[in-house]
Amino acid sequence: MLFETRHCAPCDELHRQGFTRDKTRAALAPFDIARFSLSGRETLTTPDGRRSTAESWGRELKISYTPSVVFFDDRGREVFRLEAY
Repeated sequence: MLFETRHCAPCDELHRQGFTRDKTRAALAPFDIARFSLSGRETLTTPDGRRSTAESWGRELKISYTPSVVFFDDRGREVFRLEAY
């Protein structure tokens, strides 16, 4: 999961530079990626099957920096997190 905010220079740089690199794209190819605004109020289903909003779920995960990338296993448990670009 990729959590971002509006007017986030590091988020923009991540998309403009990081995600355009061939090695990065190849490394991410095996993953299902969802992108959310940290203030998003749209309803979503979390990896463990619960219904929430991006805003509530982000608070629950204690996301405090954007961009943040959170990896989950097949059971919906967090296994790794990057809180910086």
